[in-house]
Amino acid sequence: MDITIGIRGVAYVALGGALLGAAVTLNDQRYPATPAWKTELSPGVTVLDAELARCKAIGAQAANEVVCKTVWDANRKRFLQSDVRQPASETVGQLK
Repeated sequence: MDITIGIRGVAYVALGGALLGAAVTLNDQRYPATPAWKTELSPGVTVLDAELARCKAIGAQAANEVVCKTVWDANRKRFLQSDVRQPASETVGQLK
């Protein structure tokens, strides 16, 4: 095997890595990440969903909050009872 073939192969791999890195960097600037603390409600989002988002945003501190535990329990019940839909107004009443 000729040494120039190996060097050429390494050069192609390095060039490919550089192009891939440049593509990722340029694409990342086009789609900025949304901050975790931003909790704007979109249409169709219930109070339960908003509280779940808030508990997710505060991180490990949520494990000690009674509200977050209540919200997680309500969400678990909502998930496991997927055939019976609970109106959002009842869920809001349980949170208060």
